Amino acid sequence: MKLFDVHPCLADDRQGKTKMYPYFKEEEKPSDKFDSGFIIFPPGAVMPSEGKSCHTGYEVSYVISGTLTIEANGQVMTFQAGNTIYIPAGEAHRCVNNGDVDCVVAYMIVQG
Repeated sequence: MKLFDVHPCLADDRQGKTKMYPYFKEEEKPSDKFDSGFIIFPPGAVMPSEGKSCHTGYEVSYVISGTLTIEANGQVMTFQAGNTIYIPAGEAHRCVNNGDVDCVVAYMIVQG
């Protein structure tokens, strides 16, 4: 067992932009098989700003607060606080916060 410090997230530090807060610094990651942290999407945020993102691992995310719309594989779905999101490895996707408040999402990407 090991304790890791997560750097604090301050709204004024983000300057109204989407920001990722990884749970582990790259040099402290206990394994290269997964990545995890949380993301804060301000109202109107689109990630990525152009195109779609895609990664080699499976993604499981949990919406802590707010709402998030995800476009993937020809589908558009909106998730709210309390929902869990699963995105298969290799599936291109895009996230949009169409809400009026920040959306906070905890994520984990696991290499299969």
